[in-house]
Amino acid sequence: MRPVRIAAQLHPQHGDYRALRDAAIRAEELGYDIVYNWDHFYPLDGDPDGPHLEPKVAALRRWCAEVGRDPDEIESGLGVEPDDVERFMAEDAPAYLEMGFSQFTLGFTGPAWNVDAGRSWLAWRDEINRGRAATA
Repeated sequence: MRPVRIAAQLHPQHGDYRALRDAAIRAEELGYDIVYNWDHFYPLDGDPDGPHLEPKVAALRRWCAEVGRDPDEIESGLGVEPDDVERFMAEDAPAYLEMGFSQFTLGFTGPAWNVDAGRSWLAWRDEINRGRAATA
């Protein structure tokens, strides 16, 4: 059986970096397995020009440094629900791989929850993993 893991997702909108950093440090101290930021680069509610933080990758790397963890030893992932899956996989996904992301959480909207739509993602994952295994 796989282990159960608990994550804290910290929404960066309308907050200052210090408070968000303190929350990430506290989550680490409490023993959370994962601390997530989100991938929206603007506030989703309230004032659209309100305070917001730097992009996800930079924030996660800073959090690692501030809690004494090597960012290269931390599994980085993002949630995706792109409108154009083929374009995303051809253009964006390789860039995320280069940035160190290794976990992609696919979002499916209900009530249909068509998880079959993830087949191309699964094939892409398998191809990437075969390539990585061959070079290891």
